[in-house]
Amino acid sequence: MKKIFSIVVAALVAITGFAQSKAPQSVTDAFHAKFPDALNVKWDKEGKHEYEAGFDWNGKKCSANFSDTGEWLETESPLSFTDLPERVRGGF
Repeated sequence: MKKIFSIVVAALVAITGFAQSKAPQSVTDAFHAKFPDALNVKWDKEGKHEYEAGFDWNGKKCSANFSDTGEWLETESPLSFTDLPERVRGGF
């Protein structure tokens, strides 16, 4: 029973460490160059060669993905219906 408990604890520690990964310096430098005013930045590893930053920016919760070499891949941020261009809103 002790052995199973130890294995479970080790697995949970490993999963927690993977979920909150520290991004390489090239990634954090690229992030700060693109989002210098970002607050509350939290990093996750998205795949073998990709990192995602969750952060607050201009009063919104956003996320941005970077390759492990610092290449910006995408940014996600909330958008309200009224923020859409008139032509797009007219299609609904």
